[in-house]
Amino acid sequence: MATRIAFAASAALVVRSAIAQQPGNITEVHPALTTYKCTTDGGCIAQDTSLVIDWGNHKLQTLNGSSCPVGNTSAVCFDSVSCNENCVVQGFDYEAGGVTTDGDVMTLQQYVPTGNGTYNRASPRVYLLDPNGEDYESVKLTNQEVISSEAFS
Repeated sequence: MATRIAFAASAALVVRSAIAQQPGNITEVHPALTTYKCTTDGGCIAQDTSLVIDWGNHKLQTLNGSSCPVGNTSAVCFDSVSCNENCVVQGFDYEAGGVTTDGDVMTLQQYVPTGNGTYNRASPRVYLLDPNGEDYESVKLTNQEVISSEAFS
């Protein structure tokens, strides 16, 4: 009996993992950010890393571009299967969302202009991607330090 339950649970996980959220038609371009790995013995070595925005900032939309509400009262997204079939995750426009980079400088704005004289609150929570752009880059500060570029000017 326990074997059947374990098999059924494993099968459910395999089916669930095969159903993934589909990407939308807005391509996401991760802003490049030069970072440096510094040691007392080797000095500093530049790394070509990039940023990725927190998942919560991406728009979930239907294929025709309208909002895709999540919840048990939604006609298009009432469970994981219906959301995966009817909704897509759009790429994020980093500059419009208050995230810009220039070489080794990153700027995160808390308010971004809307174009009509008002501002929207932005909450740009970003993560550092490794040089391959596929995994998070771990920052280890043991016997190292974070320095502002302004310290050198």
